[in-house]
Amino acid sequence: MASIIEGTHIGTWEWNIQTGETVFNEVWTQIIGYTLDELAPISIKTWQMYVHPDDKDQSAQLLARHFAGELPYYDCECRMKHKDGHWVWIHDRGRVITRTSDGKPLMMFGTHADITGRKQTEEALQGSEARFRAVTASATDAIISVNNAGNIVSWNRSVERIFGYTENEACGQPVTLLIPSSYHIGHLAGMARIQARGEHHVIGTTVEVAGRHRDGHEFALELSLGE
Repeated sequence: MASIIEGTHIGTWEWNIQTGETVFNEVWTQIIGYTLDELAPISIKTWQMYVHPDDKDQSAQLLARHFAGELPYYDCECRMKHKDGHWVWIHDRGRVITRTSDGKPLMMFGTHADITGRKQTEEALQGSEARFRAVTASATDAIISVNNAGNIVSWNRSVERIFGYTENEACGQPVTLLIPSSYHIGHLAGMARIQARGEHHVIGTTVEVAGRHRDGHEFALELSLGE
């Protein structure tokens, strides 16, 4: 168990819910920049001291639902104040293991994982999506955003006019939805090259292809690719 904790750099906690007594491992404190000695004496108030005020209510609600048996686990993403002053995103997860003779939650055990990197990536992607929508909202050309798996992520209104699908109908579908079947093999081969070799399309690269309307008819397209 010690090797697994060390290998995954997971913080662990043990909480006596009735007394407030809490035990953290060294990794738990390292995630927010401290040592165990610096945070001593440790109790549940230690966590309460460093968690973001805006995240306390959500945590309390999830704990209450877990204590009541509505949720099999307590599972919460929250921010904690690092020693340097910045906020660290934590995936806090645990479960009540024992209860008192009258059914009250007693001992709860769980983990803390640093998910700051994942949260930063999510925020960057959300920002990119917002910029995409802002830039393409008034464009007359059809503009489609496709992920690395070749699935449609978003598009502007001109795509609906040209292809006949609504965004809700097409989002999440393979982009081959908009391409005649005779072009599917070539498209998939191109996607495979991009993923295997790390190739990038340069903005301004233009090719002539055929598109497929929702009603089944095909039409000529001038396709510009960019990343």
